[in-house]
Amino acid sequence: MSASVPALGAPPANVRTRAALLLFAANIFWGWSFPTMKWVVPEMQAQVPGAGELVATATFIGWRFGLGGLLYLLLSFRTQRGFTREEWRGGLATGLCFVTGLFLQIMGLRYTLPSISGFITSLVVVFIPLAQRLVLRTPIAPGTWPAVGLALAGTVVLATTGAGDPSARPPFPYAGEVLTLLGSVAFTAQVLFLDHYGKKASATRVSLVQFAVTGLAGVLIGLALGHGPDFYQPATLHALGSNWTIQWGLPTLVVFSTVGAFHLMNQNQPLLPAATAGVIYCSEPVFSTVFSIVLGQESPAANLLMGGGLILAGIVWINRPARRNKAESVLSTG
Repeated sequence: MSASVPALGAPPANVRTRAALLLFAANIFWGWSFPTMKWVVPEMQAQVPGAGELVATATFIGWRFGLGGLLYLLLSFRTQRGFTREEWRGGLATGLCFVTGLFLQIMGLRYTLPSISGFITSLVVVFIPLAQRLVLRTPIAPGTWPAVGLALAGTVVLATTGAGDPSARPPFPYAGEVLTLLGSVAFTAQVLFLDHYGKKASATRVSLVQFAVTGLAGVLIGLALGHGPDFYQPATLHALGSNWTIQWGLPTLVVFSTVGAFHLMNQNQPLLPAATAGVIYCSEPVFSTVFSIVLGQESPAANLLMGGGLILAGIVWINRPARRNKAESVLSTG
């Protein structure tokens, strides 16, 4: 794995095209994680009947990112030396924002419909250019907004229907929506922090810190909740290790959806405008739906073609050469 730090300034067009394609590939790997987690988490719960979904999910996230961090360290050991202050800050900032957004989203799903959660989470694509313009004072090329609109429309079409946990009483009105919205803000901050630190830090070292933060947070949250320590009993660990779903689910999530996807993200997002990356990230639910169909969790539906087509159109629009040139002109004069 390369430890090269992206140079300041706009990269050549061919570099940006490659970065966009690799970031798109990261979303394929993330798409695999959602249906796989639907298989794995119930198996975790079955071994510790008293543990709820949140405890099992937190524990599994801790294991997934902890193992991912160890694997990533082995693969990039030669480059994991001489950490700079920016790399520590970048890894901590992106890791904390990611794990905060992840758990807020998980908790929000207990009290709201998946369709509403999907829509609110997709607002990241709007929050990113708004934050750049209003908070960071970064000029945004006008051609960005049609792509944002297409991607947002596509995620709305893709949003699944269903009910939240019927036994979960929200602690306050619209708790699910508020928690999910706060999660979207955290995901937006993650993208913007990576855009900031990724231009001046080694992606491999930022990634390793990010894995460590996420893994540690998952383990600690799991241990702090009821029955969380029960997952670490020798008999439970043996049963989980002998479970076929865990045997195929955990390694694929660690290798592809964690090490592979986040390495691609942290290496390539800083080479693109943050708003462009936000549009590309909207392709994740497309692949999540595709893998859910392949695994038999969902049936093919027209919304996949319609929503996926809108998102793909937004990605093509924001990455077309004419829009890129205009964006560079705006940024250079802003």
